[in-house]
Amino acid sequence: MNSVFYILMGYLGYLVNIPITRFFFFFSVVILFFLIIGFIIILEFKKNSFVFFRSKDISILRKENYNIYSLWNYLKNLISFNVLLLVIFLFLVCILNIIKVNYFVGTDPWLHILNSRIITDINILPLEGYHGTMGLSIFGAVINFFSGINHTLIPKYFTFYTFFVSGLIFYNICMRIFKNQNLAIFGVFLLEFSSLGFSAMMIQYWPSGSALIKCLMIFFLFYVRLQNFSKLERPTKKALVSNIFFDYILIILFFISSVLTHGVTTLFFLLSFLWLYLIYFIRDFRRGFDFILLCGLLGLFIIFSTFGIGEGHYWFFIPLNIPWYFLILGVMGGGLVLVIFIWKIRESISFTNGKFNATIKGETNIRYKSVEDKIIIPFISSILIIVLIVLLVVDFVWMSIELINIFYVIEIVMISSFAIWGLIVFQKKQRGKSLFIWGIGLSLFLIIGIAFNLLTLTNMIWQRILYLLPPIVVIGFISYIYKLIKSHSIFQKKFVVLFIVIFSLFTTYFYESNAFDVFLIKERDISPIQWYSNNTSNRNVIITEFGWSHAFKYYGYPFDIKTEVFLYDENFYFLKYNIDLFPPSNHFNDSGINLLKEIKEEYNTDVYLIFADDYIINKGFELFGQLTKEETEQYYRLGYLNKIYSARTESGKETPLFWII
Repeated sequence: MNSVFYILMGYLGYLVNIPITRFFFFFSVVILFFLIIGFIIILEFKKNSFVFFRSKDISILRKENYNIYSLWNYLKNLISFNVLLLVIFLFLVCILNIIKVNYFVGTDPWLHILNSRIITDINILPLEGYHGTMGLSIFGAVINFFSGINHTLIPKYFTFYTFFVSGLIFYNICMRIFKNQNLAIFGVFLLEFSSLGFSAMMIQYWPSGSALIKCLMIFFLFYVRLQNFSKLERPTKKALVSNIFFDYILIILFFISSVLTHGVTTLFFLLSFLWLYLIYFIRDFRRGFDFILLCGLLGLFIIFSTFGIGEGHYWFFIPLNIPWYFLILGVMGGGLVLVIFIWKIRESISFTNGKFNATIKGETNIRYKSVEDKIIIPFISSILIIVLIVLLVVDFVWMSIELINIFYVIEIVMISSFAIWGLIVFQKKQRGKSLFIWGIGLSLFLIIGIAFNLLTLTNMIWQRILYLLPPIVVIGFISYIYKLIKSHSIFQKKFVVLFIVIFSLFTTYFYESNAFDVFLIKERDISPIQWYSNNTSNRNVIITEFGWSHAFKYYGYPFDIKTEVFLYDENFYFLKYNIDLFPPSNHFNDSGINLLKEIKEEYNTDVYLIFADDYIINKGFELFGQLTKEETEQYYRLGYLNKIYSARTESGKETPLFWII
């Protein structure tokens, strides 16, 4: 809730033209504190209770109570041993992510710490810096204001915030669903340290990760209300409005701050909530009463988009290169199938006490028990074997795949398969039906995203949706464990569960240690960027890998110029070329014209080229590029390039800065 407050106050200060300073946030906190105290006092007078002013009567505590009091016993009763182990585990995960990188994971954080520094140094809100969504940058600026920590260190230590806050929210979600502390702890463990993708969101200083945490909180608030409305008895009008003011205010505040942090992540979550509540609203408008609020939130989102908040995030919605009548037919056909699908799901909802226990025992629906024993387990095993064979064939015939990547895919398929079956079975419980429907909605969005990207030849939408799936996948997997416990089958399959956990633990560690290396801007990469910023003054063309432009902007931004005019590209031209210009063979077109020299003539300025051995290109479905040893050596024999700076490690790895002659 603290980040929500700071984000909203940052935008409020911008709207009323107040400088965004540390004193602004400090006095905002003080004023809010006294407003809360005043509100409590008013309630005390209205209710005539005066609990706030009444000191607690401790006379009942006898002398012997003090003698037997033990701080250790108090802490043991307050925090269970498993919770303590989870906290220690999360703490060690955060430490691990700090020591394994010099700066931080990813290249996007350079843009966000640049925006934060503009807020702290120039005291303005640089809305042009990230499509009008400054939520994460405002929070980063507040951290700098009140702690004095350097901006470049904030992303590195931000994991202490993301892992613990997301873990706390998901713990409460799992407690609501399973009502079992150990399962909730296991759910947090699996979410935060499996290869499903959630940990990647928490490690990186991304607005999408921060928005994801807020959306999880929104889901928790909606789920608590939906549980109350899904009971055997139909909710009364009084039940509908019970706590509605407090719940709706919280939901709206979290939603607005999430939109102001990352619009696309918020939009996909909002659509998934609309899908879920639409079905419940059609089934019984009282039970799906919150669908009205969600429609209002959608309208609010459209208003924000109209004013340009998050609008730039939608650049990946590329027009389809197919006739318009095919689009209309596709939309009509898809809409008809969707209506039938929604109607079928609606008919499957029954507000009873549930048939979960009878189902897993095979008393009321024998096929669930027999299907799992005879079909599901063999099917999952077959899928894993097929995936392994396909990956090995691809590795042998087409492209080289590292062993850890094969394990990574197997882990995701294995956990997801058991998760799907877990959700199917757990829907027999009343509190599991909504989770099953929500999971279907997210899966449909993923399928639509993949289809869209195949038609447009991009890789953006489905990846963004994929990052939203880990919470429901983990809930599904825990549902399967819950089913094993309730059916007393956990002892028979405990070694399978233990194997999955250990396999996931090691796979995630080695995969992230290996995969994140290409996303890092290392210390040797920063050195030539700093050299360029200190030794050039003209506006030059820089050809670099995807994401490095943010680091150039950070070190080259003129913070000493106190102006509201944004000077992001004052000293740079960053080219997004339609081909990968790093391999020497791509420096010439089919006509033999040197493209690098052509760029120099076109812009009439100096052109610089910088890259690492493995680089990000992000063109269509291509994400990574790599120069061969021969191509790297060829760079030193090219007459039209001059290496003017180089940073080299003791192991011989180099990041050179070339100037086009």
